[in-house]
Amino acid sequence: MGKQHADNVFGSKLAARQDIAASLWPTLGATLLYLVPGILLSLVFRTACFDAEGALRELSDVRLLAYAGAYLLATLLIDKPLYFGLTQFYALRRAGAYPTASMVTMCLGSAKLYAKSIRLTLVLALFSALWALPLAAVAYGAVYAVSLLLPNTFGWFVSWELVIVAVLVYACMVVRYQCAYTLLAERKDLGCWRAVRMSAETFRGHKREVFSLLLSFCFWFLLTLLLGGIPMIYVYPYFLLSVYHLFDRIRGVQIRVEPPKADQE
Repeated sequence: MGKQHADNVFGSKLAARQDIAASLWPTLGATLLYLVPGILLSLVFRTACFDAEGALRELSDVRLLAYAGAYLLATLLIDKPLYFGLTQFYALRRAGAYPTASMVTMCLGSAKLYAKSIRLTLVLALFSALWALPLAAVAYGAVYAVSLLLPNTFGWFVSWELVIVAVLVYACMVVRYQCAYTLLAERKDLGCWRAVRMSAETFRGHKREVFSLLLSFCFWFLLTLLLGGIPMIYVYPYFLLSVYHLFDRIRGVQIRVEPPKADQE
């Protein structure tokens, strides 16, 4: 790992921790305000489709598809506008501003922003699918070939390693698009499609840094899984703020919000 590479990755994480520490409770509050509705939606879907022991209820295929479709639609119409507001909160925080947690609900008070959050979600889903399909096909082919060549425990281990690598590569590609949210925070007139393309183009030639950043968060992701998702309230802002700072470092800019005049005197 080169010096510039390491400086970008670890410098971004340090800046993210400083951002959180400087505005801890608003940051955690904003994250919680976003996470709670999503958790409630998941609980409703789980209750509808699974019994108390976690077994799938005896539902017809049509009803099961209807429940899944309703959950996806609710996620699109409720969760994603809140996520848009959360990313704008993080984008301002990484720029030195001190937004309030209520910013998470900004799309609910503006039809224009609400529609923009939906459009951006659909554009991101399209770009993500363009990576998911070929990677899934390659991973499936590799796992199938390994199962034929090594039909034993070692082959099973290698198969899982291939799946993990495929997931990391996919995550590395998709994370690049997340900085479209910061571009929209900086340029209100920017279109969703253009923002996603600009975000991806900025990371061109810097995929190793994104990959290194993802690897450096593996401990946090594993800890979140082991503790039932509770650390997510800290890991979520830590990770996204790190991505945003890495984005700024790669493009060689430092976005700062002017402090109020009272603070300058």
